[in-house]
Amino acid sequence: MNAHRNKRAIITTSAVVTFFLISLLSSQGIKSSENPPNSHARPFSDSWVCNHGFSKSNKKCVAIVIPANAYLESNGGGWRCHRGYKKEKELCKPINVPVNAYLIDAQYGKGWECERNYREDKDQCSKIDVPEHGFLDYSNNGLDWGCKHGYRRSESKCLEIIIPANGYATNSTYGKGWECFRGFREENGVCVEIEIPENAFLDSYGRNWQCDRGFKKSDNNCTVINVPVNAHIDYSGSTWRCDSGFRQHDGLCAAKENQ
Repeated sequence: MNAHRNKRAIITTSAVVTFFLISLLSSQGIKSSENPPNSHARPFSDSWVCNHGFSKSNKKCVAIVIPANAYLESNGGGWRCHRGYKKEKELCKPINVPVNAYLIDAQYGKGWECERNYREDKDQCSKIDVPEHGFLDYSNNGLDWGCKHGYRRSESKCLEIIIPANGYATNSTYGKGWECFRGFREENGVCVEIEIPENAFLDSYGRNWQCDRGFKKSDNNCTVINVPVNAHIDYSGSTWRCDSGFRQHDGLCAAKENQ
């Protein structure tokens, strides 16, 4: 008797659940009869999606044609070429890997890269000949080589930089590769100390000197600026100008005439 009641209760519960699901689907506007073959309805939506291995085309679900050397993607919506092949239109063509190169996981592009110490050159991998005292480096043109500290590039070699006394290496890949210390300047390949005259100081670049304020350069010396009456040293400190209300005339400052 109890078994019969339990069976009736299960049947009643199943009927209620089925009725609820049908009502819910109807309220969402989902009608499986409107879905094309090889598709299924989206949950809680009135739209549909194609089944795994099919793609949407003109409101239909057509089977995805997988070419040789390809496989279906995990989402089931497309295909990809196997490693060693690249996509060309609707086919998978083998990737021609040149000598001294290796495959890379890329669906586009050439599909390979050159090994270390090699660089691409017309679909081939050419060896980079690194000279003595050089090292592999990247430049604007890709992988290349540079010279170690204390050497500079000259054609296909790394030449030692001969640094004179009171000079230092600049790490520049071009030019002589060295500069003089502050307070020295280059003359015929050597660093000569800059002689600073009285009433002068080394400029901000450290390559020359300037006169103190109130003095002006005269040959290799600094001479005092003779400031006339009704004048003052200007902002540069190397000359003078007349005070307000005066104008320069014959090396003096004369009062301006009333107009």
